[in-house]
Amino acid sequence: MTALPELLACPTCLSTLRSTADGVRCVRGHEFPIIDGYIDFLAGERPQDADWAQVGLTADSHADEAAGLVHRVENYVVPYIRQSFGSTEGITLLDDGAGYGHAVPLLREHGIDAYGIDPGSRRDKWAEHGLSDRLFSGSGRSLPFADESFDVVFSSGVLEHVGEHLPEGQRGGPCAEYIREVIRVMKPDGRGLIAHPNVMSQDIPDSRVGFVVPADRFMSRVPPRGRPLG
Repeated sequence: MTALPELLACPTCLSTLRSTADGVRCVRGHEFPIIDGYIDFLAGERPQDADWAQVGLTADSHADEAAGLVHRVENYVVPYIRQSFGSTEGITLLDDGAGYGHAVPLLREHGIDAYGIDPGSRRDKWAEHGLSDRLFSGSGRSLPFADESFDVVFSSGVLEHVGEHLPEGQRGGPCAEYIREVIRVMKPDGRGLIAHPNVMSQDIPDSRVGFVVPADRFMSRVPPRGRPLG
């Protein structure tokens, strides 16, 4: 792959990353491999959609996801960024739950400095985008990016799946970790754009846009992540 983006950081300790012969390593010794041309920050964790992949659901949803993302990016995300910042040029954005990776190249066509991360097994589709320095395997609960890296963090249809393997009463912790990380990597004047199904709507796909969510009730349960000493 090309040179590491400066905004990358170790997801374990948030220290600086350096390239190695077959991956990346932080200054504190945490190592992450390059698999299929992309850095894998999951550190051996099972992809969260592995069960879906086994029954073919991810393959079936490829075209549907692409069409849905084009609609959301063109009709919601890009106009919202223009309204909030006056322009899309040079705006840094993280697609937090990038799926097949369709949004990143589409956003870049609008001059947005876009990156994507996903904890799933759909990396095999990323090759069609040719963005090994823009798409990464990793968890939204421990993002491999430095503090205050992004003007916008975009999350579409992800939050409702965070911790979904846990009993209902135990999902609050993982959801809080996810929101905490969104806030951590956003710049002080940044925007968190959270798209979530509206179950009250008769047309769910057209109502999956939401905005910054007050996080006080989540944050009270989750200590801040440790910062590197140097």
